[in-house]
Amino acid sequence: MNIVVQEDTKIRIAKSGPVRTFGDYDKRKQMDDPQLTELFDHAWATGLDEAVSRSLPCDLEVARIRLKGRQQEFLRVDEEQRQFRHQEMEFIVQLRPAGESGKELTQLWKVQSGDDYPKTIFVTFQTVEERQRFRDIAMELGWHDEQLALSLLRDFMAKLDKIVPPRES
Repeated sequence: MNIVVQEDTKIRIAKSGPVRTFGDYDKRKQMDDPQLTELFDHAWATGLDEAVSRSLPCDLEVARIRLKGRQQEFLRVDEEQRQFRHQEMEFIVQLRPAGESGKELTQLWKVQSGDDYPKTIFVTFQTVEERQRFRDIAMELGWHDEQLALSLLRDFMAKLDKIVPPRES
């Protein structure tokens, strides 16, 4: 897959991308546009391009669930979302057609993981419909879906306290 990245996209991604891929965030804030472009090009040439090329399709609704906050605002129905792992991190990339057989990278997001939030567990439902069903049940019961999930997990753990006693802190 031939993938092109516009200059302004390179700058935006290099400016706000993950530290493991693009280096110290505070240093990047001080960089000018040519330095940010060079930083992106280096990351691209040292494995990011290959990772994007071998990415797998990602359903738009799955991408929406996995992305957080403002990231979701930039999802486009008319563009293709794909997912991949790189540098032990998960990413979602957004591409649009460019030329006869090429694609243009328009967005690159690092997906937050449990390693980023050690007090958090992430659950991926098998289908969007299954995820929506859980949300609907929670709403019908007057709960926010994440609060219901946490309550169910805590109940489950409490029931197993005698079999698997909690660790002493």
